[in-house]
Amino acid sequence: MREDKTVDGPGSIGFSRRSLLSGAAAASAAGTFGFSALMPVDKALAEQVEALKADGWEAHPCACNVCGGYCGLLAMHKKGAPVSQETVRIMPNPTHPQRGCCARGAQAMWVWNHPMRLKKPLKRVGARGDGKFQEISWDQALNEIAERVKAIVEKDGERAVTMSSHNFSAMQKWFGCALGTPNVISHSSTCNSASIAGRRMVFGKGFDGAGKVEPDYARAKYLLCVGRTLNCAIGVAAVVARAKTEGTKVVFVDPRMPEGALTGSEWIPIRPGADSAFLLSLIHIGITEKLVDFEFLRRHTNAPYLVEAGTRRPIAASEIIAGAPEDAFVVMDRKTASYVVMGLKKDDKGNAVGFAEPEGVDPELDHAARITALDGRELEAETCFRAFAASAAHWTPQEAARTTGIPAETITRVAREFFTQGGVADDGWYASRNGNDTHDFALLSLINAFTGRIDQPGGFVVTQGGGFKAPGVSLSGGKGKGPHGETWTAPEKKSLDKILYPEGSGTYSAVFEAIETGKPYPVRAAFFTGTTMFHREANSARLAKALMGLELVVVQDIFPHEICDYADYVLPCTYFLEWHEYAGVKWALNGNVQKNDAGIAPPQGCEAREEVWQFAEILRRAYPDRAKERLGLEEELKTREAFKAWYDGMMDAAWAKFIAAKNKAKPGDGDRIAAEVEA
Repeated sequence: MREDKTVDGPGSIGFSRRSLLSGAAAASAAGTFGFSALMPVDKALAEQVEALKADGWEAHPCACNVCGGYCGLLAMHKKGAPVSQETVRIMPNPTHPQRGCCARGAQAMWVWNHPMRLKKPLKRVGARGDGKFQEISWDQALNEIAERVKAIVEKDGERAVTMSSHNFSAMQKWFGCALGTPNVISHSSTCNSASIAGRRMVFGKGFDGAGKVEPDYARAKYLLCVGRTLNCAIGVAAVVARAKTEGTKVVFVDPRMPEGALTGSEWIPIRPGADSAFLLSLIHIGITEKLVDFEFLRRHTNAPYLVEAGTRRPIAASEIIAGAPEDAFVVMDRKTASYVVMGLKKDDKGNAVGFAEPEGVDPELDHAARITALDGRELEAETCFRAFAASAAHWTPQEAARTTGIPAETITRVAREFFTQGGVADDGWYASRNGNDTHDFALLSLINAFTGRIDQPGGFVVTQGGGFKAPGVSLSGGKGKGPHGETWTAPEKKSLDKILYPEGSGTYSAVFEAIETGKPYPVRAAFFTGTTMFHREANSARLAKALMGLELVVVQDIFPHEICDYADYVLPCTYFLEWHEYAGVKWALNGNVQKNDAGIAPPQGCEAREEVWQFAEILRRAYPDRAKERLGLEEELKTREAFKAWYDGMMDAAWAKFIAAKNKAKPGDGDRIAAEVEA
């Protein structure tokens, strides 16, 4: 079930200077560290599984995809019995590092043959928004959608077609990227985009993705959750529950009492939108009472770098040191009492990936001076640390209490506990949709840097992926890549949301103005896959207006819901119990891989088909040359069996290649992994 990335010996990774107050991150040793983070086997669950096996049940590993948690489950089948709610039991996988079974996973078999499950393709027959449809064949649905897509592309180009999903963007890329539209845009701006932006501000690109840096939940001694409920991914909740039995203190700061605070945790109510004031006050107390790790800040962050007082503009080394590179920074060296260049390392694309630091430099953390620049200007300079400390100084416990509603003595107590008891702050999940969410998440990353416990056991650690690359399609910077290595170019390089919000991610509402006004270019079509857009878009009236302005709306899902009423076509889909795939384990600390194959087909009378099949067939019917040249698809995949032979064949080939590579790197390692994922 898992791939163990454990290395020998505890302790920290030797890393280069990392950014603290804006700037690029320096990549350290790939996130591996000297302790195992694998979740121990749940013995009680394991005993239940063995008892079922002894009673004639078979275990099929699967991974729930009803949300982004992708928690590890087992589908237990009664041998020889037809599939039904009575003969298939869904339960947590006791050996899985991200095990958990919330209500979403538990109701998976209830979904399978529910009376309301979409069974056949639907075509709108009434006015958009009225929700009136007729059942049609798959051929009619796919042919008509393909015909309308082609007409839109010929008139306004590929970019006029947009797509959005929450968990299934990778599926949408089989059509969108292969078609050539850059506008495969998630709607994570209403979920975790603020946390991504906050991490990018602190750690830089490469460490900003959801789950890329996380608390070491299993070994945390003091876990601070500000606006974080822990009920997703549910496997995290299981890890924290176990840690609590071993003495971990968990503190929730939230306007509402989250479920995790009901037993064995502390809940501190706070006024909505006041998280930044609370976090700044904790840091201020840590600085003034000398509880923070000043040595870590000096040596492993850009806190000693000089900025211009007032504007906080980074001072380029070339302004004060003759011959210094234009893109380098400067620190005061305590040993020589002189200013020293701190350069940047860049990749072949010009992106900063680290710092070129001279040997033996001893940076001054708290420094301010008037400096005469080479061109004669007088610069008021101070370190990043000094500038930040001055901002935080406003938020005394008393001042923070007035804003947050949390008593000053509570704020002081939490600060002291956090910095003296091995505290780590969760970097968040959902945004609360306040205007300062991004700042909140940046501060959650920053407060971890102030502890100095980055990539340390029980601290704020860099996670690892399992290393398996599933077959897929991508389009980046106008360059496309297919599942077999096919390549092509597309005229438009950036998606609409990146044009309007370069530092954002997953802002689907960016297309609304284009739908209404045609600026910066027209948007005519939208595909929505497995997503309840009216639950995701805060302004429902704005969403409805945008949908009414489209020429084509296609919804792919399992059940009908609000957005289906606005669709021209509603296509019934399969779901995770009916898929076969291998994938990395999300939200787990170490590199892990898993198999998802519950061995179940859609019930009799349900014509649900895989989304990738739907997309591949729409593309083949609209542009057979692109389907052939970009997906390797030449002939119609008429049946589920034909599709599975094509798609599952690619998946199994990628898995075999992965296992072979592991065996080559370490004899027997791939075979061990292959056996474990079957457990």
